[in-house]
Parts: sequence; C-alpha cells; structure tokens
Amino acid sequence: MRHFELTTTLCLALGLTCSANASEFFYANAVHPSSGQIIIKPDSIGGHRAAAATMCTAQELMWCYQSDIFSFALPKQGINAKAWMHAGFRYEIQKQTKLSLLGSELEVLEILQSRDGKKVMHFVYSTERGLISFQAAQAAAPSFLSESRCGLGAPESCKE
Repeated sequence: MRHFELTTTLCLALGLTCSANASEFFYANAVHPSSGQIIIKPDSIGGHRAAAATMCTAQELMWCYQSDIFSFALPKQGINAKAWMHAGFRYEIQKQTKLSLLGSELEVLEILQSRDGKKVMHFVYSTERGLISFQAAQAAAPSFLSESRCGLGAPESCKE
C-alpha cells in the first residue's frame, strides 16, 4: 500500500498519469555496476545498508523524498520555475537539454541541489522517464544510473 501512496502522490503532484507497477527503483554505479546499487523504496533508501525515508504529505506544495542520505524535491504544479527551495535545499535547473541513452533521445533537466551555497547533488530528470541519474557533488563521487527504462516518477506511458 505504501508504494501505491508514493506513486499516487508523485503522479498527482507532477500532473502526470503514472504507473503503479514498480515498488522499488534500482540505480547502479554507472562506471562500476558490480560495486552495488542504490534501491529507492517508499520508506527507505540504500544499498547494503538502508536509511529510513519519508515523503511530503499531499497538502504540501512540493513532492519530496527525504532521508539522511538523499533528498529530492519538485514543485507540485510542475517544473515551471528555474529554482525552488525545500527543507533547506535549493534546487536549480542548470540546463534543459537532450540526452541520447541506449538508442533513445530524452528531454532532460540537469538539476543542481545545494545547501548553504555548497553543491550537494546533481540530478538528471525527465518528465517522460522520471529520475534518470544522480551524483553527489564531490569530485570523485560515482554517478548512479537508473537500471530500468523508467525511473522514480515516470509517467504511466513509460513502459518497461
């Protein structure tokens, strides 16, 4: 039931018609896929060790996913602003561009997350496919890439 709440909240928040088929989202290290994966569930996130996670309520102005190790937020009315704030984090669209990945071309947003003027995370997000990838802002941090055709927040039209 928690998965359905996550999917429904995300889909309604972004004005999308989303699929409720996936209850977990898997992201692999893009350079060393065998080194492990990050699994995003409605109430936890992690790999070999999970951390508790929560979602914003339906009454809040943002759709969000929060934990001690990973936070991501989007305006519920759609991504019309260049920047927004949530829970002390600033999110700023760095670029809207096209990404060619495994024979598919996607319109994506490169989003920078910062806190107190310091870069925290980079996200690549598609309104067609959801969260494509993310990377901590440190110089040597790995990038994590969605293992599925459809990532967190993908619309129903995105089929595996």
